[in-house]
Amino acid sequence: FYEEKPYFIRVHPYLLKEFHYRWYLIGLNETKKEIRTYGLDRIWEIRATELPFIQKTFSPRDYFKNTVGIISPTGEPPRIRIKVLKPQAHYLITQPLHPSQSIESEDNQNIIFNYRVHPTYEFKTLLLGLGSDVKVLAPTFLQSEIISELKETLEGYQSD
Repeated sequence: FYEEKPYFIRVHPYLLKEFHYRWYLIGLNETKKEIRTYGLDRIWEIRATELPFIQKTFSPRDYFKNTVGIISPTGEPPRIRIKVLKPQAHYLITQPLHPSQSIESEDNQNIIFNYRVHPTYEFKTLLLGLGSDVKVLAPTFLQSEIISELKETLEGYQSD
């Protein structure tokens, strides 16, 4: 979606994964020497080669442990804290946003949840989907990103 024209790369495939009704190939990008994700709908051609397959120990469970969606950033994920109005929070209790979800505290109106997850695009869209029922408390960079996104959304409505 972000490239103007196709390009050719050599990928050593490790996993096919479905997410939101789309299929993705996760494999080793030989040039960058890192695991990358490729949408199958954006792959134009596949060619077999005589070059040896580069085998790596790849555990899908470990690779996607700290993420929501199909992109898995490296490094330790930040601690994310959100405050959710109680009626909506009950949905999160029965259907967590991520396995790391835990309850920090609760009062008559809100529940504060903790996560250890990378704030990927997919995770941020889940938070934005909760609308005014959620407030990001930490980290501040994520709070700023959500505020910025909400401002841009509002500006889009006001410009018509």
